[in-house]
Parts: sequence; C-alpha cells; structure tokens
Amino acid sequence: MPHLINEKHERFAAVVAVTSGRGDDLAKAYAGAGYKCKSQFVARSCGARLLQNATIRARIAELRERTPGLAEEKIVEILKKTQFDRARVLDRLDDLSRKAEERGQFSAAIRAEELIGKEHGMFVDQSKILYDDDPEHWSDEKLDAKIAAAEAKLEREKAGAQPRALTSQEVN
Repeated sequence: MPHLINEKHERFAAVVAVTSGRGDDLAKAYAGAGYKCKSQFVARSCGARLLQNATIRARIAELRERTPGLAEEKIVEILKKTQFDRARVLDRLDDLSRKAEERGQFSAAIRAEELIGKEHGMFVDQSKILYDDDPEHWSDEKLDAKIAAAEAKLEREKAGAQPRALTSQEVN
C-alpha cells in the first residue's frame, strides 16, 4: 500500500504502528499527527474514530508487518516533525514579517508583528479591560461601603429628609 495521501493520516498510522494503538498511545498518535484537541480524552476518542477508517487500518497493518519492532526513536522523530514551540513560532513570524515587508505586503507584515507583540504582552485586548466601576471587580470593603451608603440614603428618604448627592468618598 502506498503512502497515505493525507499527511496527518500517515503520521497517525506511523505512530499507531509502533505503539499499542490503544488508550494513551492512541491519544499521543492523534496529537502527534498534528491534530488539535482540547483534552486527552478527546484525543483518544478522535483517534479511535480514525482507526475505524479502513484505509488507515490497512496502512497500520502494512507498517507493522514491514517494520516489526520499530524503535521508540522513530516515534520521537515523527512527533518532533509536528511539534511547534513558542520560540519557533515567534522566529517564524519574525521571518515572515521581514519577507512580507520586503515584498511590499505591509498588511501581512503588520499582522505578523502584531502577533509577536501580543505574545510579548505589548498590546491590550480592549475587550479585557476591567473598569473600576464594575461591581464584579470591587473589593469587599468597597462593596460594604456602597451598601452602607445606599442604606443610609434609604433611611434618610424614609425619614422625609431631602435626598442629597453622594460625596466622592461615598461613591469611591
């Protein structure tokens, strides 16, 4: 059987061929093939779903038959080809930014620089700014002071006193 057309399927089959092809090995094979997954459990179930593919099963059988006892180093080699780390991605973004700028593709260069800056914490996502006036983020002391001020105002109004504006200390 020739090499599988889908490169992820081929990597998955190669890892499964040299492991038990069950449980955590299945999850490692799935992640090692380059698939993204939210948890080990999800990777395991998605790997099991891939094993239902007859073409992939046939490729695994062929690889096991052709290379019995394939060494652990082969798994490491396959997994290294698909792993990305933070430094590699940042270096790649830097290279792409420079190349895009040389070609006059300024939008692409700006986007790459923006991603680098976000990784380094240089930019603040506007949707994540916390405001002091948001009661969700008030301290217990501030909440207690606000409640006390509101209760005092309510008592004054019940007593018939004229409502008055809150002082800056009562507000903050």
